[in-house]
Amino acid sequence: MKQYVFTIIIVLITLTSNAQIGGDRIYRFLDLPNSARQAALGGNQIAVFDDDPDMIYHNPSLLNELMHNHLAFNYVNYLSDIMYGYAAYCRTYNNAGTFALGIHYVDYGDFPYVPEEATAPIGTFTAKEYSFNISYSRLINSNFNAGATLKPVFSSLETYKSFGLLLDLGATYISNNKNLTTSLLFKNIGGQITTYYEGAEREDVPFDIQLGLTYKLKHAPIRLLATAQHLTDWNIRYEKQSTDELTQESSSGNLIDKAFNHFTVGAELFPIRNFTIRLGYNHLRKKELSLEDMPSTVGLSWGFGFKISKFNLSYGSAKYHLAGASNHFSISVNLSEFSSMSRR
Repeated sequence: MKQYVFTIIIVLITLTSNAQIGGDRIYRFLDLPNSARQAALGGNQIAVFDDDPDMIYHNPSLLNELMHNHLAFNYVNYLSDIMYGYAAYCRTYNNAGTFALGIHYVDYGDFPYVPEEATAPIGTFTAKEYSFNISYSRLINSNFNAGATLKPVFSSLETYKSFGLLLDLGATYISNNKNLTTSLLFKNIGGQITTYYEGAEREDVPFDIQLGLTYKLKHAPIRLLATAQHLTDWNIRYEKQSTDELTQESSSGNLIDKAFNHFTVGAELFPIRNFTIRLGYNHLRKKELSLEDMPSTVGLSWGFGFKISKFNLSYGSAKYHLAGASNHFSISVNLSEFSSMSRR
C-alpha cells in the first residue's frame, strides 16, 4: 500500500511542476517561481540586477549590496489546495561581499490514508518539501558580479523522506549605463544524498544551464526580459498521446516551436513612480498544459508592484490551465529605513 501511495504522490508532484520535462527528475518544486514578480514575468527571469531580494533565488549572482538589510516574504495560493512560500534576508559586509539566507517550501496538503485492508480512510498524511538557501556574491569589477547558493533540500512524502545537497553558480554582466544585464547560470549542481526508501537508486535532480538577458529601453519606461532554459536538452516537450502515456515529441516537430520552448519572456512597464506593471509568457507551459480546442490564455502571466511608505508590495498571476491560475503575493522591506543600523 505504501508503494502505491508513494507513486500517487510522485505523479501529483510531477503534474504540478512548473515545466513538465517528462517527470524524469526529483525536487521539481525548485522550479516553481518564488515571488509575485517572477510569476508575473513568466516564471523564471535570471538577469534582473536591482534591489529585489526575491531575485537571488533564481540566480545568486543577482545578490548585491543594494539588497543590504532587505527582508522579503512570499506566499502562493497555488493549484489544487497546494501552498508554498519563500522568505529571505540579505546583508552586506564591507570587503567581504553580500550574504543571504532563504527558505523555499511547498505544502501539498493533507491526503486521506487508506491501508490496504481498510475500506475507508483511517487518517491523513502530508507531503512537504523544503530548500534552505545560503547565498553569497561578490562584485568582481564594476561590470561583473559572481554568486553561489548552497541548497540543502529536504523532501517528506508520507513516510518517505529524501535529502539532497545542490549548488547554484551564476555570473552577471552589467553594462556601464545599467540598461543591459546578461547572466549565465548553472543550476542545481549536486544530487540526492539519501533516497526515499532503503535500497533505492539515487535519482536525477533538475540540473540546468540557463542564459538570461534584460534590457531597459533608453527613451521609454519599459524593461524587456528573456531567459533561455533547459539548454542541456534540445527536445524538451512531452505530449499526451491517445494511449495516455507521456512520450517525447518526435524530432520532425516544428524547429521554431522547439526553439521557443526554451524561452520565457517578460516585460516591465513603469507608468508612474513607485508603480510597475508586469507581463510574461511561457511558451512551454502553453504547449504542454493548454487544451487543443480551448487554448485560452494558458502560458500568459501578469502582475503589478507598488511601494507604500517603506513597503514594496507585489501581486502576480500565472495561467497554468483552463481550470485555474496561481496567485502570488510578495512583500519586501529595507529594514535600514526603520532603524539606524549601520553596515559593519
